[in-house]
Amino acid sequence: MPTSGNRQVLNPSGHLSNGILVTSLLQTTKKFSAAVANIIVPHGYSVDEWLVLRAIQHDDGCSVSQISAASGCSGAALTRAVDKLVMHGLVYREASQIDRRKVVVFITKAGRKVSDAINTDVIKLEDALQHTLLNAGLSSEAFTEVLKALGGLPALTQEDPSSLQNPSIA
Repeated sequence: MPTSGNRQVLNPSGHLSNGILVTSLLQTTKKFSAAVANIIVPHGYSVDEWLVLRAIQHDDGCSVSQISAASGCSGAALTRAVDKLVMHGLVYREASQIDRRKVVVFITKAGRKVSDAINTDVIKLEDALQHTLLNAGLSSEAFTEVLKALGGLPALTQEDPSSLQNPSIA
């Protein structure tokens, strides 16, 4: 019988759930985020700043909206990240040649150097992740598909989060 500390509810497939998937995902995400930050912070940048720099490196001359989509950063965090990268000479802004109302962002040689240095260590972490996935019997492609599916959950996409609520078991 479930206790108040171990409350279980029906999930959409009709199985009992106690939130262990969400808890495990959050705990693992925190550990993984900390590992990534330990790689990036010694270079003098935050994870968001690296994600922005990486997005610009992969699509040099991209718009701010493209950077936002590629990095997952938006609003004030994106503005702060781009401002810091400009201030450190890693990227520069310019008016778009196609639409002068838009701003596009380019990476500099210094930005490529910093990004490459960080990416060298990130690739080591990715290799460890791929090794762990293979040991668990998962391909990196399958894991990526799971992550994409999780990213599409209604509660994460600002759709109707009430669709996730289920009646509790009495």
